[in-house]
Amino acid sequence: SIVPFPKVMDEVENWYTTSYKTYRFHKPFIGINENFVGNEVDSNKDVTVTIRETSFGCGKLGGTVWESSLALSCHLMTLFKSDGIDNNSNENSKPSSEWRIIELGAGVGVPSCVCRELKVGKVLSTDYWDDTSKDFVTAPDPDRLIPHHLFGVNLEFNLLQSAGLRGENEQDEKSKDKQCFVRKLDWYNAEEVRDSKRMINPNLIIASAVVYYK
Repeated sequence: SIVPFPKVMDEVENWYTTSYKTYRFHKPFIGINENFVGNEVDSNKDVTVTIRETSFGCGKLGGTVWESSLALSCHLMTLFKSDGIDNNSNENSKPSSEWRIIELGAGVGVPSCVCRELKVGKVLSTDYWDDTSKDFVTAPDPDRLIPHHLFGVNLEFNLLQSAGLRGENEQDEKSKDKQCFVRKLDWYNAEEVRDSKRMINPNLIIASAVVYYK
């Protein structure tokens, strides 16, 4: 559903039509206790995230929500134990705080935002975008319709700013305790790959619809 959401007047808001959509994900209950029998939904553990989409990009690279990211988010709801006692999760899973997750090709970052709300220990949300430029034209790659310097803006907004979190490069005395990060990651750039790995020492990599160019 499209809902009103406090807007931050960054350059995206100044130049493009945006919409804010709220998604609610349910955590299934598997087992038997005094409140639930069988495989039902435990509404007390719903996760709600609000995502900004943009009109530019024609559905490409950080402008819109892909259905596969919603499917991945639903799966994530079944993967983690909550911190403390939780009989609803897979008994082989770890508490959410023990997971350190990298999302590849995150786009607008729905799965990363779900991980944030599930209190995953560390979330590094990555995507590929061109180096910062003042040009609005994205040639010589005509399929990439988002201006160079706006790549990654929605991802940072959705994962960090909308939750009141600081960006990676901002000064923060408690940076070691930070939960969420956004970074550019080129899979063919060995240095960027090493830096991302060192950043959170991930024990899970997630991705949805990361290959769709010819």
